[in-house]
Amino acid sequence: MITVIRCLLACAAFFASAALAGAGIAGSRPAYSDRVLSQPLNSAAIRARMWAPDIDLGLVPQGVTVAGGSVLLSAYNGAGGFPTCRLYRIDRRTLSVTGRFDLPPMCGHAGGLAYAGGNRLFVADTGHLFEVDLGKAFDPASAGHAVVRTLSLPFPLRGSFLAYRDGALWIGVYTKPEPGRIVRIPLEFIDANPQLLELREEQASASLATATRSQGASFDAEGFLWLSQSSSQFGRLQKLDPKTGKVLASYAAVAGIEDLGFDADGMLWAVSEAGSKRWFNWPTYYPVLFSIDVRALH
Repeated sequence: MITVIRCLLACAAFFASAALAGAGIAGSRPAYSDRVLSQPLNSAAIRARMWAPDIDLGLVPQGVTVAGGSVLLSAYNGAGGFPTCRLYRIDRRTLSVTGRFDLPPMCGHAGGLAYAGGNRLFVADTGHLFEVDLGKAFDPASAGHAVVRTLSLPFPLRGSFLAYRDGALWIGVYTKPEPGRIVRIPLEFIDANPQLLELREEQASASLATATRSQGASFDAEGFLWLSQSSSQFGRLQKLDPKTGKVLASYAAVAGIEDLGFDADGMLWAVSEAGSKRWFNWPTYYPVLFSIDVRALH
């Protein structure tokens, strides 16, 4: 009898924790899975949560940045077909989708986003860099003219992830197993060359080595560079000195964590692709857009 009672109590505790893990998440739960949401490392630092939009369609979340009161999220189509890449505008207070924009068919990954102010959004897409006018992107009457510039990124420069700080784009290159890198390209160089067709690594004004499997980047209000690294087996956040590349702090994070973006309140927004349709067999199930209070990380 005691054994039975213990079993019942353990089962009750399990289902209670499972219900708690899935509670308080905005948006629509994926219809393709009834898996219990994973409990990521450093979950006590997570604040807002939202199911990644449209993942029932096979879209895989990737890029994150913040533009005023909106979180911008990009995704690529892991199932093939149209759209190949989609951009979402999400109200960061209500966690509701307030706009969708489909990027050009040549877009294949949309791995990084960076907002440079003045309605200028940049999208890193492995071999391309798109500039999108946010004032047009989410207006059906003008969305066809929202992509105002497309630049090629010839190898070895790759647009795996992206950040913006003080008039410059920082383009990150994902690599494994060797270390990656992130390079600084001033916007004034791009703006001064309207006929420019491509960006090359030698045009960078600075370059930093990054940890292998780096997936996302953002600068905090003090100017420190934050990076994410992940795979199906692990997730990590790093805080770096952008002048030297020295790692100042490192924290465990959810597996599959992708791009990063700080908002005006100091919250760090991120997304995980773990458990999306393409990566459904991963041990971690967390296809969620979420914010992190970095002061609570340990």
